[in-house]
Amino acid sequence: MVGIRFSWMRSWLAAVFVVAVGVGVFLGGVVWVHRATKDQLQDCERYQVRFLDIQCTPPPKMNRHQFLTEVQYLAELPDILHVLDDDLARKLEKAFCRHPWVEEAKVIVDATPSIRASLVFRRPVLAVKVNGTMRAVDRHGILLPPTAETKGLPVYDGDAPPPAGSSGQPWGNELVERAARKFQ
Repeated sequence: MVGIRFSWMRSWLAAVFVVAVGVGVFLGGVVWVHRATKDQLQDCERYQVRFLDIQCTPPPKMNRHQFLTEVQYLAELPDILHVLDDDLARKLEKAFCRHPWVEEAKVIVDATPSIRASLVFRRPVLAVKVNGTMRAVDRHGILLPPTAETKGLPVYDGDAPPPAGSSGQPWGNELVERAARKFQ
């Protein structure tokens, strides 16, 4: 009786092993075919989008072409994007956030192919006089581009040193940054 049970269990385990190996080989094949097909399709024009064709709303005083050209330059991205790149949305979100006007970015890539970027722009909240000109900062004390409007903004009343960095970077002075945070 014990010998019959052991024999039955051995054949059952062998069958389970054969099925598991078969499923593993099948899934491995599916993954391999997916990768090979994706690599071939990546270079197909149907799955490419020109960087300048990304759909988005530009920041104030800029048109979409100017804005996208700046984003592309700052992030050192190519003219042609491959929508089948699994990491493309994340790469583009990081690229948009490198632009001094952009506070947040959400990018949607689909295989139609199209790319849409929903952007939250920094807003000027405080004007700071430095070297005879007024510069705007956002609510976090981030220096905005020189084109940012300063008319009608509260003016920093202290003696501000020049900004430590360029547009899109913190001013670099705690007093200026603290004054800007009051306008959140």
